[in-house]
Amino acid sequence: MADETPTTGDAPATGTGAIDPTFTPPSVPTEPSPAPSGDEPLGEGGKRALAAEREARRDLERRLKEVEPLAERYREIEDSQKSDLERLTEQLAAAEQRAQQAESDGLRMQVAAAKGLTPEQAARLQGATREELEADADQLRALFTPPEQSTSERPPQRTPVEMLRPGAIPDSDGAAADMNAWMRRKPPTTN
Repeated sequence: MADETPTTGDAPATGTGAIDPTFTPPSVPTEPSPAPSGDEPLGEGGKRALAAEREARRDLERRLKEVEPLAERYREIEDSQKSDLERLTEQLAAAEQRAQQAESDGLRMQVAAAKGLTPEQAARLQGATREELEADADQLRALFTPPEQSTSERPPQRTPVEMLRPGAIPDSDGAAADMNAWMRRKPPTTN
C-alpha cells in the first residue's frame, strides 16, 4: 500500500504521517443548489398574513422608540444608585479604619501605662499585638532608665536638707538675736 499513488482527493502517502505541501484537495462546487420546484407565489391569505406581520413589526418599532428613553433613564438611575452604594462602601471602609486605629491607640496606651511610660514615649511604641507592644515598651524603657550605680559611686545628694540655714542667721532656736549678748560672748581680739 505504501507503493500506491494517491488518487484525487486522497492525501499523498510519502512516509509516515508526512504531509505533501503540493497536495490540493478536490474542488467543491460553489454554486447553490437549485430551489425545489414546489415554491409557489403567495396566495391571497399569505399576502394578508405577510401584511399583518409587517404592520405588527412597525407597531413594535414605534413602541420601542417610546420605551428607549425610559430604559436610558432607568440605566441612569441605576448608575446613580451604584455611586451611592460605592460612597457608602467607602464611608464604611473609612469608619472601620478609624475604629482599628482607635483600638490600636488604646492598646498602646494600656501597655504604656502598665510599663510606666509617658504619653510621649507611648506614641513611639511599635507593634500590632499586645506582646509586640510590651516587648517594644521594655526596650524603650531600658533606653530611658539610667543604669543603676553602686552606693560607693553615688553622687552627692542634691535635695535640700531640712534645717539648712544661711550663714548670716545664728544657730539659735529661732529666738531673736541680741547683739549685746553676742558681743559679750565673743572673745576679745586685738587689732
